Amino acid sequence: MPAYYDDKTKTWYSKFYYQDYTGARKQKKKRGFKLQRDAKEWERSFLEKQQGSPNMTFQALSDIYMEDAEHRMRKTSITGNRNLLNSII
Repeated sequence: MPAYYDDKTKTWYSKFYYQDYTGARKQKKKRGFKLQRDAKEWERSFLEKQQGSPNMTFQALSDIYMEDAEHRMRKTSITGNRNLLNSII
């Protein structure tokens, strides 16, 4: 998991390839991390979310669920679910 340093902006960025659900190979790049470990952490969490494997953490699974649920639930339901998930974690 490489992270690269950008001399112009004095920040770190993460750039890598992954396979999406259709099997196509895609490149992902995100810039603006203050620390190298932040860039590597973001890459690891992104790949976990893309994988959807049984090895993913409960935190990653709950984040995916909340992102999906925010568009179809009321604010009070979202708040209640978020509080419930945070108490479990």
